[in-house]
Parts: sequence; structure tokens; C-alpha cells
Amino acid sequence: MRSQLRLRRSIRHRSTGILVGLGVVAAGIGMAAAPFVRHAHTTHPVTKAALTVPGEDRGATLLFNGWRIRPTGRHIPTGDMPLGGAISPDGKTYAICSAGFDKHALHLIDIATEKEIAVLPVVHTFYGIVWSPDGTTITLSGGVSIAGNDLTVFSKKSGTWAQERVISLTGNDRKRTCLTGLALSADGKILYTLNSDDDNLYIVDAADGATLGKMLIGDHPGICKKSADGKRLYILNWGGSEAVVLDISVPTKPQIVTRWKTGAHPNDIALGSDGRAFISCGNADAVDIFDAATGRHLETVKTTLTPHSPSGSTPDALAISPDNKTLYVANADNNDVCVIDVFTRSSSHVRGFIPTGWYPTSVMVTPDGKRILIGSGKGVGAKPNPSPAPIDPVVPKGFEYIGKQLNGLLSFVNVPTKAQLAEWTKQVYADAPYKDSQLRDTDVVQNAPRTILPTRVGAGSPIKHILYIIKENRTYDQVFGDMKRGNGDASLTLFGRDVTPNHHAIADQFVLLDNIYCNGEVSVDGHSWCDAAMTTDYKQRQWILSYSGKGEPAGGDSVETPAGGYIWDACRRNHLSYRSYGESFDASSSEAAPVQKVEGEKGLIGHGSAKFVGVGWNKKTEMRDMDKADVFIEELKAYERTKTVPNFMVMSLGEDHTSGTRPGSFTPKASVASNDVALGRIVEAVSHSSIWEETAIFVIEDDAQNGPDHVDSHRTVALVISPYTRRRAVDSTMYTTASMLRTMELLLGLPPLTQYDAAATPMTNSFMAKADLTPYTPVPPKIDLMARNPNNGFGASASAKMDFRGYDRADPDTLNAILWHSIKGRNAPLPAPVHRALTTTGRLAVTLESSQKDRD
Repeated sequence: MRSQLRLRRSIRHRSTGILVGLGVVAAGIGMAAAPFVRHAHTTHPVTKAALTVPGEDRGATLLFNGWRIRPTGRHIPTGDMPLGGAISPDGKTYAICSAGFDKHALHLIDIATEKEIAVLPVVHTFYGIVWSPDGTTITLSGGVSIAGNDLTVFSKKSGTWAQERVISLTGNDRKRTCLTGLALSADGKILYTLNSDDDNLYIVDAADGATLGKMLIGDHPGICKKSADGKRLYILNWGGSEAVVLDISVPTKPQIVTRWKTGAHPNDIALGSDGRAFISCGNADAVDIFDAATGRHLETVKTTLTPHSPSGSTPDALAISPDNKTLYVANADNNDVCVIDVFTRSSSHVRGFIPTGWYPTSVMVTPDGKRILIGSGKGVGAKPNPSPAPIDPVVPKGFEYIGKQLNGLLSFVNVPTKAQLAEWTKQVYADAPYKDSQLRDTDVVQNAPRTILPTRVGAGSPIKHILYIIKENRTYDQVFGDMKRGNGDASLTLFGRDVTPNHHAIADQFVLLDNIYCNGEVSVDGHSWCDAAMTTDYKQRQWILSYSGKGEPAGGDSVETPAGGYIWDACRRNHLSYRSYGESFDASSSEAAPVQKVEGEKGLIGHGSAKFVGVGWNKKTEMRDMDKADVFIEELKAYERTKTVPNFMVMSLGEDHTSGTRPGSFTPKASVASNDVALGRIVEAVSHSSIWEETAIFVIEDDAQNGPDHVDSHRTVALVISPYTRRRAVDSTMYTTASMLRTMELLLGLPPLTQYDAAATPMTNSFMAKADLTPYTPVPPKIDLMARNPNNGFGASASAKMDFRGYDRADPDTLNAILWHSIKGRNAPLPAPVHRALTTTGRLAVTLESSQKDRD
């Protein structure tokens, strides 16, 4: 049933149990307990959960990515991305920061009453939060603090909390400052703060804020935790896959004692009172357990839902119960908290899972050990949008951007009994579409037509070559809203048939996809989803800060590359040839001109077209998508002559991003039209080539952030072009970016990269069993491709100030509004995108209509 779910306009909510807003208490689903199986130990035993529980959905919210959530407990709304979290010395107050896209704040929660007692605004923050020993002050790390507010100190006076001061570090490069982990010496006199951008620990006088010194720690240090006796500080290097142990017995002169090798992306640490250190490793989907005194690695516990899961659980926060018997681990990408029995040293085992909101980012246990506090980074999913504010035509505002749809959730959950945990565990399994069998076989799609798409990995297909084209930022309605055959809203169409005649002709002649969604929210995580079927926990936090104007933490391969690598890495592992045309930012290539060598992702070095990205390009100083199409076609013909056409080709074709109305730049319509011409030429060339019978072309946007859509702001433009594509068809199956990856993998015989593409619905309904070799003839452009923006056009002044040197550098809110008004008219009301939450009750799919007016 999952593959057939569809977002519909005409059905309004009329069932119980749906997660609406934030006042939710999810009921159990009443299933019997199922057995757990223990796995044999290795030298450092790896313990895995071993449940497989098929189940029917009852009241779950279906996210646009195909996964479901039903958070249990009692809930408090927060800003998105609640991170860190610390309990006051008296055990009465929980402090946690919302450090996401929305305004940042410190939230203070009364643990006894489960009520929020204060919300204290802060310019920006990140992971670090620490209480003074007497509980009268709280210090927060400042994240990307260009203005010098590196640490923010709040104090309680006369019963009221207020900001006391900010602390500015010295000796740090302002362009390389992102403060994360924070700790306080036992006497409360010395603050330790980590700068993940310059890889240093800074030592700060807590009284006067003076920087006393710094020391190099390692690759992207992110989290630190002080031992109970105050003599040691444990630091996790997010990019270095290691824990660094410091002696801080002399607080102002920390010394490195040793380094522990951990799994990839260590991102949280809990210290048990029994002498063990527990470290969650996001890229390893595991917790490493050490003897804190000796550094001996005791064991590794996998937090995945199944024994053979590929990457995709992403543990990113943990907490140990006061009695050292139970470890709670937040699995961000599985939307659960993994409950691990750690009572017996070196013999830990997974007991079950607790359902959470979308993307849990924090977990804490109350001092009495009776309740668990769980922060969900993205809350209850895509929330309904309010009506937009009136639009100021001079300074466009009011368009509700995709990042603003994220919300946070803090849940209080009673520590479950054995029976309750078994019930919740079944619920988690029922809501997760992944299962181990999908590593070998796809789920059977009921009533699916007979096609060439294999149902078993490695079964083979007639397709030997794939061209994967990734475009930039458009929603379905922006381009295809005017296509009457699909579920579109023509009033939202900006780049319709007059601007994109080839997109429309291809959708007409092949298959129209009107129910496909981007897994990513923006380009930073969107390209990772397109290329790797997931993004790392670091990158999830990075884009939210940079796109909301709170600075951009420094990245790099060590923190941005998912555990399973990228699809070109899978090609290499399976001995398939591959080539990049502009994808992975620079389109890595060792073939570039010696004075300007282009490099990007490591796996692409030597496999990229330098000419495509302009290195050594002498024809023009300004390459457009039309020019890039010529480069690809030239190379394709050369490969044909030598019969060496790569098995997999990936291309970034992003002129549809536009440069807004910046004076002198090509107009938005001319930019999108150039992109359309390029696509038409490329499809023409491939369909007239010698490899046409063995080729499939897949086209999708990296994200859908820059425009409205009447169904959901993640719904996007996508195409599948092949002799085996269904002709003149509409495929309304619910697909995602991961579905497209899964389909390409099946055609080429590649195993899935992550849980997300393994569980994604293959695009079976878009294919047929017999080839139709009719080639494609491109449609000539219908508008002026060389039209440029005037100096006094709508939004010209704002566009002139934007950075268009790379995708998504420009402010998305303003750019969205400029595109809308420049095309629709200065006074045209700017619509907000619509978001819906799906529920499934038995076999009925019910859609929440999120706009205020009934659109039936």
C-alpha cells in the first residue's frame, strides 16, 4: 500500500489519531510482543537488534520521504533542532537550546511539572550548554559567531533569568569560528569551548571572559564532557573518528593524555558512574563503549532496526540512566530512541525502540531515572502554512520558505515497562519502510505492469548506460502546474510551456510524474540526497544555520561524506565506468588545465569533464546550460566512436536556478529556457545515438525550495526518458529522490547505498517491457534566450546585492519573491506553499488540507 499512497487535494481530515499541531499523545497500537535475538560476539562484540515486525499503520503521519512518525509521550513545542541539553545542579530544571532555522533560544523546562518556565532569545547558538556549580548561571556556545558573541551567559537574579553578557574570544580567526561543545572546570572558574572550524579548544576565564589560551585538538571537535571528579575532559572529533582525553587537573593547562579510535562521526558522549564512556557514532550507526580509565574498547552496539541495515539510522545523541543499566540513543534518521541494556559489561544488547518525532536530536534522563526527555529536531513533520503577509513590492517579504516549515518538539516519556517497550518497538517497525530483504529484493508493487525494471538486485536489465541530470530548486507547480493531465495548479506556474517546451514535450511523450518529492530541503543536503540517498548529521545542522543567515560552519569530506559514499563510489566498487558533468559542486577532474585543476569528491577525481565546468573553455567567458549541452554531446560522440560510453553519467544542469533580476544578467525566463533547450538537445542526442536502446535518462531537481506548490513544497519536477519508459502516461505513484536512485541502482545491478534508497518505492510504473525506439525531436525555444534584466526591473536592487557565484548563496526568501513578482506582476499576491500530513488508517489514505480555505 505504501507505494500507492498519494497526496490528494480533495479529502480532508476525518479520522482520529492523527498528529495535528503539537498537542499530541500517541496511543499504542496494541500488538503482541515479538522475540529479540542475541547475536554472537566478536573480539569487540557488535550487538544488533533482530526484530522484523510487519504491521499496519494506524494513525501515523506519513512524511513526504515515505517514512512515518507517531511520537509517544507528552509534548512541548520548541524551535527546530533542539541540541545539547543539561539539567541544573539541583535536578529541577532542564535547559536546552533550539539551534535550527528559526530564531535561536534557550528553553528552560521545569522537570517536575513538564512546563516551560522561560524562553530566552539568543542571536545564535549550537551544541554547548553548561550550568555553573551553584545553578545561577548558564553559558551557551555561540555557533558561527562572526560578530564576536562567541559565548552567551545568562544569570538568574531575583528569580528571573536574563542575558548577563557575551564573551568574545581572542586569538581566533573570525572567518573560522564555529563554537560547539562547552564544559566548565570543577571549581566553575574555567570554561572550555570547542571551535569546530579551526579545530582548537579554547580556555576561557569564566569570571572576566578573557581567553587564556588554546590548543589544537583534531578534525572538527564537536562535543566535550567533563568527568565527575573534574580531572578529565573527553572531546569528540566529529571528522576525525576519535575521542581525545585531556587531563584538566590543572584547569588552565590541559594536557592530552590519549586518543581513542571510534566509529565515524562521533557526536555525543555519556559518562557512566561505573567508569564507562558511551560514544554515539553517526556514520557508523553504532555506539562505542570504552573503559574511561584505561581507554580499553569494551564493545560496539549497533542501533539499527535490523541486523543487516546499511547506513541510515544516524545515532546523534545519548543518555545513560542513573543506575547505569540502560542507555538511550536517539536515531535521527530512523525517528526513534534505541533502548540498550548495558547492565552487564561487554554484553550489552538492544531491548527495543521508542517512537519519536521527526529527526530526534537530543535525549536526557531525569535524575530519578523515571522519565526520558527527547528532543525532535524537525518536530511533527511539514506543518500547515499560515496565510502570507502582505507583499511589499519594493522589498519583497512574506513568502513562507521551506526552512520555516521545520518545527521542534520536546517529549516527556515515562521509562517503559517491558510490555510497553515491546509495543512501542512494534510501532517503530511498522512505521519504518526499511527491512533487510530489500537489500536483495524490492517490495512487490501490487498491480504493477510487467517492465524491464528488475525486482532483485543484480538481476540485470537491458539498460547499460544511465544519464542522471540534477537541476536546481523548482517545484512541480512552478513548471508543470499548467499540465492538465497531472495534479497541478496553473495559477502557481512561473515557467510553463512557453518557457519550458521541451520539459513539457518530454513529459507528454514519455511519462508525467506528478507525485514525486525531494528528500532534501535545500541544495546543501539536496545534492547529498541525490548522490548518496542520505546526508550526514553534520550537514543537516550546517545547512540550517547557513540558509537562515546564522553563518556557515566549515565543512569538508570528513564530516560531509555519508558512510556508504556516493553512487559513483558504488559504480567503482562494482566495476562500472562513470563520469561527472558538473555534479559534486566542481565536477572533479584530473584532466583540468594544470594551472586550474578542478577537484571535488575524491571518487570523481579523474572522472569529470573539465570542459563542462569551464576549465580551459575558450569559446565564451560565460557558460550557459546550452553551452554545456554542446560539451556533453561532443564527448558522447567521441565515446561512441571508441565504444566506451560510461555506464553511469551524472550531470549538474542548474541554470534554472536563475540569477533573479540582477541587472545585466539573463532574465529568469531566459535562464530557465536555456536550461530547457539544453535538456532538449541532450535528449535528442542520446535518443539518436547508438546507445539509445540501452540507455535511460533520469532528471530531477536537487530540492524544491524556491517556489510554491499546492500539494507540498517538496514536490518537484522529474522526468524518466528511455525506450522502455511508458509513453504518454501519467504515473502518480508516490516517489522520492531515493526512489530515483533505487531505480537506477536496480537497472545497473547496484546494491542500495542506504536504508532510504533500499526502502524507497522503485519507479516500476514508469517503465514497460518492450522498447519504443522512437527518438526525441526537440522543440525550439519560444522566448528570447538572450533577454537580459533591465537596470530598473522588479527586485533589481535586491538582486544586484545577491551572491550568484554558486547555487543557493542568495537569500532564498527574497529570490523567491523576486521571481514571482517579476513574472506574475508587481501586485500579484504571493502564495505560500501548501504542506500536508498524511495519515493511514487501515487501507484508507487521508490527507490533511493545510490551507485555511477548502480547496475541494
